[in-house]
Amino acid sequence: GAGAGFYLWLSGHRVEGLELLTAAADVPGEVEDETRALVYALVVMFVTAGLGNERQAEEWIHKTYRLRQSSGSGNPLLELVVPLERSLREPDGYFPAWEELLESEDPWVRALGRLHLGKMRNLLGDAGWDADTYLEVALAEFRELGERFGISFALSELAERITTRGEFARACEYYEEAVTVVTEVGAVEDVIHMRARQAHLYRLLGDADAEAAAM
Repeated sequence: GAGAGFYLWLSGHRVEGLELLTAAADVPGEVEDETRALVYALVVMFVTAGLGNERQAEEWIHKTYRLRQSSGSGNPLLELVVPLERSLREPDGYFPAWEELLESEDPWVRALGRLHLGKMRNLLGDAGWDADTYLEVALAEFRELGERFGISFALSELAERITTRGEFARACEYYEEAVTVVTEVGAVEDVIHMRARQAHLYRLLGDADAEAAAM
């Protein structure tokens, strides 16, 4: 489970991945706390991506957080469970919870922290420029790391952000680049969503040929 989790995520086997990871977590027998914590964290990643409900997410977040504390693991993925757990305890503390990740020693964790800070501001309808700044810096950090899924995620969020300002053509360019980088790691499920959004934006631009090509 710990070894295959990210492969299942990036290759588009997310429903199957959640089933396999959950089954792995239930297998009886002894295993190091760090390994078990990593599998739990991967389950959290799958469940919170829309593959589970809020009760499942809450249960797995708490379980992973407790195991992370007892294992003392420094795995970067486990750092992401900390703001999730704090957000459950303090619903109004979402931003401070993710801001703590900006102090992480791991550059991938810092980039994801900025990405989530930008994404949440976008979801809450923040009209200022803070969301743009967080997302643009996160994108630059993912580019420096060469982390394709992070690049795609940040580009997609930026596309959604500038769409609200009517920048449809530029948003389509962001989606095109996002499709290119995520295709390199085989995440086909993400391509479907991005092409559909792109087609919608081309329709708003009045470009029927581009809309049809995207579809």
